[in-house]
Amino acid sequence: MKTIQFTNNLGHQVGVAYHIFRRSLCVFTQVGDAITEGSSINYLEQIVSAIAQAEMHEITSMRYFDLQTRTGYGPGYYKSRPNPGDFEFDEVLITVRGGIIGRPEWVPTICPLDVCEEFKMFIDGIPHQTKASGQEFRSIEL
Repeated sequence: MKTIQFTNNLGHQVGVAYHIFRRSLCVFTQVGDAITEGSSINYLEQIVSAIAQAEMHEITSMRYFDLQTRTGYGPGYYKSRPNPGDFEFDEVLITVRGGIIGRPEWVPTICPLDVCEEFKMFIDGIPHQTKASGQEFRSIEL
C-alpha cells in the first residue's frame, strides 16, 4: 500500500492510501477525517491526479475504486459513527476531455476479499459492506 497527499481548499495536506491491483485497478481510501479535511467526492480530481502522477500513468489508464470507511467518515457525517467494519465500495467512472475530468459517477461494487485484506486497518473490524438504499451492487474481479 502507498500513500499520496493532496492540498484541500483550505490549504491543508490530506492523505490518501491506495493500492493498485493487476496494474490498473486502483483502490483508494481517505486516511484522515473527511468532514474536516474534505471527502473523496469533493476532491476526486486531486486524488486521481496525484495517484496517476505518483505511478507515472495517465489518469484514464486505470480504473478507480473509492473505499469509504469509518476511519474517514466519523461523527458529523452520519447521525452516528458507522459501526466497526462498515464500509462502502464504489467504482468511480471517470471521463477526461481536453485534460479536464468530467462529472464522475460512483457505482456501488461488490468489494473483493483482497481489498478487505489490504485495507483492513482502515475498515477497522469484521468487514461489512453497506450501500445506499435502493442501489444494486455490480461485481468485478481483481
